[in-house]
Amino acid sequence: MEEADLKQKLLTLSRILYKEGFLDSFGHISVRVPGKDYYWITRGEPSGKGDFDVRDLVRVDFHGNKLEGQGQPPVEYIIHTVLHRSRQDAGCVVHVHPYHCILLTVAGIRFVPLTVQAATFGDSLPVYDVPGLIITPDEGATMLDIMGNAKAILLRGHGVVTAGATIEEAFYLTYHLEESCKFLADAHRLGPVIPLTRAEIQKRLDYVKSRPADKNPYAKVWAYHEFKTRN
Repeated sequence: MEEADLKQKLLTLSRILYKEGFLDSFGHISVRVPGKDYYWITRGEPSGKGDFDVRDLVRVDFHGNKLEGQGQPPVEYIIHTVLHRSRQDAGCVVHVHPYHCILLTVAGIRFVPLTVQAATFGDSLPVYDVPGLIITPDEGATMLDIMGNAKAILLRGHGVVTAGATIEEAFYLTYHLEESCKFLADAHRLGPVIPLTRAEIQKRLDYVKSRPADKNPYAKVWAYHEFKTRN
């Protein structure tokens, strides 16, 4: 995909996340340009993230230096820098503050998958156990180390970071992580929970991997929510 198209798709992601309640006064998203040593990120200044245009994007290199753009990167740009620089599968990074994701971390409830969508995250998720902003190189390095190869990390009392190979995957991870945490919180209110087994998780992962790119769950969920933004 051409760089200009990636930027436009990132703006579409911003609109979708805004409409779904993930982006408000806070939160930011980024996309790495394949073959380049930089990424584009939504600017940090207060603004309406539901109607961003290309002037609201900032180009940042893998050392955290601003290269281009009218605004400034968000204060937690280090989250995006360390992931784009260190993980080839982190093509798109999302940092938002979903209610139920935060709820689990402050209630001391360990994430376990209960649904087929939650199987995407494996049998558990890492937790960054410091309830504060991630703004220094050391904090970014610690987050990266704790996250490892996971597709997402919960930030105690703060929010979540997801990393997808594509923009579509990153949205799927963000949307279904919050949904999965809501299921888990509600299930705990009803009684003992029944997590998926490792075999059930693997079956779902194998199914997703077997699907062609235009028919996998990431593409289907993206198409549905992109359609909703036009209506």
